[in-house]
Amino acid sequence: MPPLRLTEQQITSWLRAFHFTPNPDELTSIKQSLEYHEDRFLRSSHDIDTAEDPVVGTHGLTGCCGLITGKKRQNQKTLRELKRAQSSAKASANALRSLLSPIRRLPPELLSEIFVHCLPEDTFIRPSPSQVPLLLTGVCSYWRNICVTTPDLWASLDLRTLVPYYDRNEQHTHTNEIVKLWITRSGDCPLSLCVPGEMLMIDAISDTMRNTCRRWNKILLDIPDTSLSLPPGVSFPMLEKLEIHTSEGVATPLLDDLAQALLSAPKLTGLIWDNAKRNAAPLQLDWSKLTHLTLNADITMQHCLAVLSTATKMTHLSLSEIVTPSHVPFQSEITLQELESFVVNSKTDITPIFNALTTPNLRKLVLNLETWPHSSAIAFLRRSRSPLQSLNFYFPPLTEAELIECLQVAQETLKEFTVQGGGGEPPVTDIILDRLTDTGVGDVLCPKVEIIALYDCVACSDGRFARMAQSRLWLLNDSGSSASPRRVERLKVVEMYDSEVEVLHLKPLRSFGLILKAYSEIDGSPIPLEPEDAERLTQLRAEGLVLHAYTPSTGFFGTV
Repeated sequence: MPPLRLTEQQITSWLRAFHFTPNPDELTSIKQSLEYHEDRFLRSSHDIDTAEDPVVGTHGLTGCCGLITGKKRQNQKTLRELKRAQSSAKASANALRSLLSPIRRLPPELLSEIFVHCLPEDTFIRPSPSQVPLLLTGVCSYWRNICVTTPDLWASLDLRTLVPYYDRNEQHTHTNEIVKLWITRSGDCPLSLCVPGEMLMIDAISDTMRNTCRRWNKILLDIPDTSLSLPPGVSFPMLEKLEIHTSEGVATPLLDDLAQALLSAPKLTGLIWDNAKRNAAPLQLDWSKLTHLTLNADITMQHCLAVLSTATKMTHLSLSEIVTPSHVPFQSEITLQELESFVVNSKTDITPIFNALTTPNLRKLVLNLETWPHSSAIAFLRRSRSPLQSLNFYFPPLTEAELIECLQVAQETLKEFTVQGGGGEPPVTDIILDRLTDTGVGDVLCPKVEIIALYDCVACSDGRFARMAQSRLWLLNDSGSSASPRRVERLKVVEMYDSEVEVLHLKPLRSFGLILKAYSEIDGSPIPLEPEDAERLTQLRAEGLVLHAYTPSTGFFGTV
């Protein structure tokens, strides 16, 4: 029986058919056609090889006086035809293999679930043809239909990528259509939306935001105009995380409307407010629901203590610009059992906070302070007995003895500490460096530290810093064993400004595995690592090493 070969028209129609699943007879035809085209491809390849080199030793002959003879022209014509046949056979075979692909036999419900797992990990998804979900809609009509009928694929949208197309003089038709299409396809799913100020000023987009507010889930808004307002009676029943940037400040009516609306957000657990024009207008919320709070806005000491006293579920808290009034009422003890990360940026004395607060599970502490209430800070650390792993001081006028005492309190669990000089006497000299040095005799300060970041705060003898670092590197002797008993964790990363003298002494330790992360003292930008250091850092991260970054202007502190 001759092969039941499929025509090119049949192959093409089956490829374009909506969810084509071959029956047994069709499956037999596909397999036989595939065998035919694979054999056709092999025969064409052999014929091409023969045509290109028919007889060894004759391919240099072109004819009389170098002219191309008729036979040579015929050979070239034949070669072109053979290559076309080879290309055709390859294309047909690939198309037939596609018809046999296992993914064509998956039910649409399973494909839909797979597509959702292909989404980027970003909270907000860019509308790009090179990224899911738009990327999947261009594969075939069947996949496109599954995509457009899977609401979860369209439940997130980042409008920041559309800002370059923004023009006040146009009708924004293209932008409006994208937003409308995306929201329509999302069905009734909770929405994650990132809307920059330029987009929020477009009436159609602003209306869409208002009309979908009951579906808001994770929202980032840049509010460029203090005259904006919320519609009366608005509520956010699905809202879990809200990030607001008010570049022009915020008017009191809008603040009151926002506070009232957020009171009707029963699922809200995360709030970030970055207010460029500072004022101490209080934001009245149900703080007891929040687990993550970043307030980069003025807040009075009295309001701050009120927030802390009710924020019993808080795990991550960042406060900036605490304003101290003339009188701070006495505050009874506040215990935040769940608090793991605490960031404070203040120009005024925060003694009332240290005196009131106890945080028994605190892991990360960032103190960006212009005054240093040492006695209350030490009392807070001793009272809390926190398993601190990251302790960071930015610009506080603390002495070396005070720094040593703080490190001593936390040293049993501390893995990382940072000191940013505040312009006074450098708090890191030979004394503290000697305490950190493992000499093999006596106690070593902070034996579990793996990351040390010191910026503009070191005044030590020549080579003293490098000596301390070298003592914590687990150097090996000629036999391959440790040169000394391992009494400390291996020092993995040192961070400094590139202009500091100690950097020169630390560079040779890179050959022993130390990663030296240098930053520009002018703008704080990182200096690129050497390729081997970058590879080593990647490996350390895979093994569990965690690096943090702090941005004083926003209060952000997190992993990088």
